[in-house]
Amino acid sequence: MPKTNTKANKANETQDKTNVPNIEVTVTGTRDNETHVKGFADVEIADSIMIRGVAIVDGENGLFASLPKRKYQDANGDTQYAEICHPTNAATRNAINEQVIAAYEQKLSEDQAKTAELDKNAVEEAPEAEETAEDINEDDGLVPVQ
Repeated sequence: MPKTNTKANKANETQDKTNVPNIEVTVTGTRDNETHVKGFADVEIADSIMIRGVAIVDGENGLFASLPKRKYQDANGDTQYAEICHPTNAATRNAINEQVIAAYEQKLSEDQAKTAELDKNAVEEAPEAEETAEDINEDDGLVPVQ
C-alpha cells in the first residue's frame, strides 16, 4: 500500500473548505411519519444555482441530505438511481449535508415551539365549566346512587 502524505491531504482538505460556496437552505416540508424521508429542502448555492427537492433522509447512520435523483434501468434491466446534480468535491457535499440537516433541525424546533404555544393558548382559552357535578345531579332529577 502506498504511503500517503498526510500534510498534503490536510492542506487539500483546508483548501477545499475555504473554496466551499455560500449555501442557503429552505426546508419546504417535514413529515411526522414512520418513513425514512423526514422532509424536503431547497438549496441555493453561491446565489446562482437552486436545487429543489433535496430529501432529508433518516438512514442507518442518521440524517443526511439526498440530492434529487432520476430512476433508470441499466443494461441488465435492474433499477438504478443517479443524482441529477452533485457536488464535485467532498467539502461541498459535506457543507450541503450539514446545512440541510441544521435547517431541518431548526424547522423542527420552530414547529415544536409553535405547537406548544398553540396548546398553551388552547388551555388558557378553554371555557370554564359553569356547572359542577352536584349542580347537574340536582337539576336532572336523578338521585345519586349510594
